[in-house]
Amino acid sequence: MAVCFYHNELLCFINNKYGNSSNDNIKSVILNFYAPTEIFGAKELLFKVVNELNLTVDWVSRLVNRRRFENKLRLEVDDIFGVFDVSDKHVQLKLLPEFVAKNVEKVPPLRSDKLNSCMAVRRISAPKNKVSAIVSN
Repeated sequence: MAVCFYHNELLCFINNKYGNSSNDNIKSVILNFYAPTEIFGAKELLFKVVNELNLTVDWVSRLVNRRRFENKLRLEVDDIFGVFDVSDKHVQLKLLPEFVAKNVEKVPPLRSDKLNSCMAVRRISAPKNKVSAIVSN
């Protein structure tokens, strides 16, 4: 069986930390590190890949698009973990493809002290990147 690789830093992070750390800890890091668009994109890619690999049997949930909820991001992350949890429960985790990171700066450290430093740098550089984009246009 050929190994499939898909580019997504968030799913790469989960792929490498799932089973090695508590899910609550991993979810907390994801919610604090990744932008909402990155979370939504990861969920869409995961469900697309599951469908392409014909893993849409009873134990894989379907893609649910959430509208406006106070805890929408948390529910989106829970949906992503639902695929990993159910796959693990049915001993089919190895059927999921390998997710890889193109930019390792978009893969957070799991230790909270390093995460706080990464978040500070990211928050400082975000306005700078926006200003650069505006100036270049």
